[in-house]
Order: sequence, then structure tokens, then C-alpha cells
Amino acid sequence: MADKISIYATRDIEHIYKNLSSKANILKKYGIDIKLYSKQAGEFKLLECVNIKEFNENSSALLRKYIAASVADLIISRWIKRIIWNIIYVNYRSLKNNDKKELYKRTLEMLQQRFLTFSNLRNEVVKKLFNHFSANNRLNIDGFLRFRLKEINEELKDFVDTVAEEFLLEREYDDFIELLKYFVNMQKPKISKVNVVLYRSGKFQILDNEYKKIDNDNLEYLIMDFADNDLTNEDLLISALITIAPEEIKLHLPDYVSFSFIETIKKIFNNRVDICSGCSNCTHIRQKKS
Repeated sequence: MADKISIYATRDIEHIYKNLSSKANILKKYGIDIKLYSKQAGEFKLLECVNIKEFNENSSALLRKYIAASVADLIISRWIKRIIWNIIYVNYRSLKNNDKKELYKRTLEMLQQRFLTFSNLRNEVVKKLFNHFSANNRLNIDGFLRFRLKEINEELKDFVDTVAEEFLLEREYDDFIELLKYFVNMQKPKISKVNVVLYRSGKFQILDNEYKKIDNDNLEYLIMDFADNDLTNEDLLISALITIAPEEIKLHLPDYVSFSFIETIKKIFNNRVDICSGCSNCTHIRQKKS
């Protein structure tokens, strides 16, 4: 008695055909001789895989494992990506096309890292497909994805949302930096050069070109006012530098300082920033302060 498996799908059925065709010689070594038939069946494409050798439980199980693997490869390589794109297209309509593409790219990259190049996810799908074929000779891939892989669809949606949240925060940060850069560039510099001495505690001093305290009432008021608003020292320093808008900023750094913080200052002030990692002036000021 012949063993026949029927697979229906709205698209991409030819990839399963090619995959199984390439495995035909391997299957013959295990006493499985398959014939493949493909045709249109209404809105679906139908692929029939028939083992023309006499039916037995071992060959039937092995054939189903190969078919499950072929279908899983198709789902992972093509359908999962479409699901992710559809999630982005439907749930993030307000994004520009370039941002949608970037979110899609990042989601795939993060998903590959999470599932070790999709291998764990593929194994999960193969298991579900094999369980299905163990009880059924027919598979509708569209329906299988919609109902039997419903939890994976939900996981993918949650995963896209997580990546999107980080992506949108980055976009907001970049937009905010651009606004600050515009604000700085529109101002006339109020001083030629400042020296900013940072301490391990996070506190800082803003000094003029001769390493003296800057006499600026607006700056003093700004620091006192912002200090009452529970801002971090980093936010406070950036606000102060934007207020005085110097032509040149020399940052005197201690042994430890937040890299992202320094990068933020560089992005806002561009080529106005110079980094010092330990000159005689800042060493003397720190010793005096301590």
C-alpha cells in the first residue's frame, strides 16, 4: 500500500518540491522511493509526496521526518520573515518606509542571535510538524501557521514589539540630539573655550581658558535651578554647556567616565570637543578639590 502525504499552501510550495527532490536518493537508501506531484487546487497549490514502496511504520515515520524538516525550512526561511514584516506593516504604520525596513532588519538580526541562527526555532517547528504528520496525511501550511503555531506568532509579535521599543527610543534620542545640535549651532558662542573637569563622583567644574571659575550669573542660576529637579550630573553638565555655547570644550576625564555620556557631548558639539585624559592642570585641580 502506498504512503501518500498531501501539502497545501497558497505560495512557495515549489521550495518543498525541490527540497524533497534533492533528498530522494538519500531516502532510497532507507527503502523509501518517493514520487512528487504538484498541481493547482483552487486557491492553493498542492504537493503530493507518495512512497511507492510497500508501507511500513519505520519508513512512514522517516518519510514524515524528512517532510517535516522540508516544511520547517520553508517556514523559517520565508514565512517567518513575512510574518515579521506583516507585524511591522500593520502595527507600525506610522513609521517611514526606511524605518520599517530598519526595524525589520534589526528584528531578524536579534531573532537570529536569540535562536542561534534560527536553529532552536526550526527544531521547535519540526517537532510540531512531525506530531501533525504522525496523526494526519494532509497539511495546510497557511492554517498550520495560523492555528498550530499561534503561540509562535504571539512570540514573534512580542519580540517585534521589544525590538521596536528599543529602536524607537534610539530614534527619539537621535531626534533630540539633532534638536540640541541645531540649538547650539544657532547660538552665538558666549565664551571661546571652557575646561570641564570631571570627577569620579560624577560632579564637575566648568572653568575658563585660564582654569578659573566662569563668572556667569545665568550659568549659576541654571545649575542651582536644575539641581533641584533631580537631574543627573551628566544632564546638568550638558545643559550648562548648551547655555554658554563655547567655541571649544576641553573635557578633563578621570579614570572612569561613562562612554555614552562622552559620545553624547561629542554628537551635540561635534568638532568643538577635545578630550584630555590627564594633564598637569586637571591633576592639580583634582588634588586641590580633594
